[in-house]
Amino acid sequence: MSPDEMAEVIDADDRYLALSAAAIQAALATLNDQRVAALAQALGDGLRDEAQLDTSWLVVQALADLESPHVRVLHLMATEQCPPAQRGDQELGPGVWREKALRERLPGLRDGLLPIMATLDRQALVFGGGLAAAVDDRVWSLTDFGRKCLRYLTSAQNQAAPPAGADGAAG
Repeated sequence: MSPDEMAEVIDADDRYLALSAAAIQAALATLNDQRVAALAQALGDGLRDEAQLDTSWLVVQALADLESPHVRVLHLMATEQCPPAQRGDQELGPGVWREKALRERLPGLRDGLLPIMATLDRQALVFGGGLAAAVDDRVWSLTDFGRKCLRYLTSAQNQAAPPAGADGAAG
């Protein structure tokens, strides 16, 4: 979409202006290039396809609320299996993690885990936080919307990544 086409779309409907303003404001509030690229991608999707406008608005709002620790937790939940609480316990499904396992896997976030999860839950990126039966351990599940936001961030990261060997390292 050219800048002129973008301006035309934004002028046509205040919803597009609101989406653009929210994405720009969120981009200005971060130094994280990955998040800026993800915001731009969500904005572009919303401007190109009116059917995506409302979802793009929600994605922009969620991405605006995330920092690196939130993304680390989302990525872990999406890409790794939560280990069983005890030997012989049934494995949790994909994207489902227990609090104690998250604290063990991400020790640097141990003290901030509950505020991180509260933010992810508030944006509907994860669901849960209730205690698992007979385990005395909170459990969260990654939502489809959480996966969608993570895809924006991952796609943005892949687009921003330099080509192999561009950093001077031997391939």
